[in-house]
Amino acid sequence: MKKQLAHSLIALLLVATTALGQSVDFTNRFPLRSSANGHHLVDRQNRPFFYLADTPWTLGYQFTMAEVDDYLRTRQTQRFNVIQIQFLTDQFSYNKTAAGQLALNNTLDLANRNEPFFAHLDSCIRRAADYGMAVMIAPAWLSCCSPGWHQGLRDNGTDKARAFGVFLGQRYHHTRFPNVLGWIHGGDSNPGGEMDELQALAEGIRQTEGTYPRLHTGHWGSPYSTRDQTPQVSWLNLNATYTYDPTRTDLGLYQYQVYAASLRDYQRVPVQPFFLIESHYESPDAADISTGTTAEVLRRQAWWSALSGATGVTYGSANCCGKRADWRTILTMPVAGQMRHLGTLMNQIAWHTLIPDGLPDPAQPDNHRLVVAGFGTFYPYPGPANDVGADYIASAASPDKRLFVCYIPPTGTAQRTFTVDLRGFPRIRHARWLNPATGAVSQLLKLTSTRQPLTTPGDNGTGQNDWVLVVE
Repeated sequence: MKKQLAHSLIALLLVATTALGQSVDFTNRFPLRSSANGHHLVDRQNRPFFYLADTPWTLGYQFTMAEVDDYLRTRQTQRFNVIQIQFLTDQFSYNKTAAGQLALNNTLDLANRNEPFFAHLDSCIRRAADYGMAVMIAPAWLSCCSPGWHQGLRDNGTDKARAFGVFLGQRYHHTRFPNVLGWIHGGDSNPGGEMDELQALAEGIRQTEGTYPRLHTGHWGSPYSTRDQTPQVSWLNLNATYTYDPTRTDLGLYQYQVYAASLRDYQRVPVQPFFLIESHYESPDAADISTGTTAEVLRRQAWWSALSGATGVTYGSANCCGKRADWRTILTMPVAGQMRHLGTLMNQIAWHTLIPDGLPDPAQPDNHRLVVAGFGTFYPYPGPANDVGADYIASAASPDKRLFVCYIPPTGTAQRTFTVDLRGFPRIRHARWLNPATGAVSQLLKLTSTRQPLTTPGDNGTGQNDWVLVVE
């Protein structure tokens, strides 16, 4: 009886462990680094890592640990593998934990740190590891729209900023927090007079890392990628794309379509991995929806980026900034669940071998070698105030022509016809339509290694007609 009980307890423990989190060996898999060709991230075993992130920026603030559990548990079921959080956030709005702890002891002095606050963030990061999630940390958020750390960093100066970086680097070293993937410097705003302090903070972290260099990127104002503002800083090893689309005239600067900004980053010299750090956010608020935040727009920005050379994409929701009364409802909004279909496909195919079609200039029709007709309008410029280029089909193939994927964006409900050129592809084993809204896969298509027209199935069940074609 005792042996039977012991076996039952072991079984229960195994089930509990499996239910709590995915088995991820962060210690031996991380830190990540750039691949040999410079285009994507790989782990310590040289396996490609597709970055699929959520942005609960203020998860360490206002949420109890039980609520953090609920949040992470839901995101785990939706197959996210990274969360992006802030440490020093907006100075006034979200600057206390659920227990009322401030990051700094009633000052903006980076040397006057409050240990209970950081202990709480320690717990949040460890909890993310339990759920199989890596963490990217923004140490001092500049902020686009509220009092952030522009002036605070300047007032502290470079010595204190560097010392704060050393503190963070030592506390969250790989040997203590192996699931900390890296650092996001800046925060939704271009660096100004505090650039020296930002540099010092990043260098302070970097000097503690030794043989375990983390990822370091910058989150500036849209439509700027990290390397637009900081092209030559020594700590930068991961570029980040940030844009909305040309309809967003309320942001001060014209915006690129996501594929255009992504391809700019893919073709930079020297080559560097990049990911989509921010675009439209999913929200139940009508005001947000009126500015383009619909499910189909969120799907297209993710798939466009993934097939334009990105090593990953970031999803955002209205849970990004503070604890709303409806935060649990927002957790299960449609696209939060639909992102898993992108992640699942990337885990099934050799996505890291894909090279975007149309290079070096997809605006020239003759440069297209895969989707050769009916691919829509490639629009490489920011603005003007309409959704020009929203119908563009993003496609990519492996050099050996054994894998070809294209995303047909939403244009309504009708079927859409385009022409693919599969000449030079070896025997096609599998070709299928993937529904990006449901994850459903069609029966195998009968394709040949020729130039041929294809017609999409039409409405994918959501009142929109976006589809993914996968050819192997």
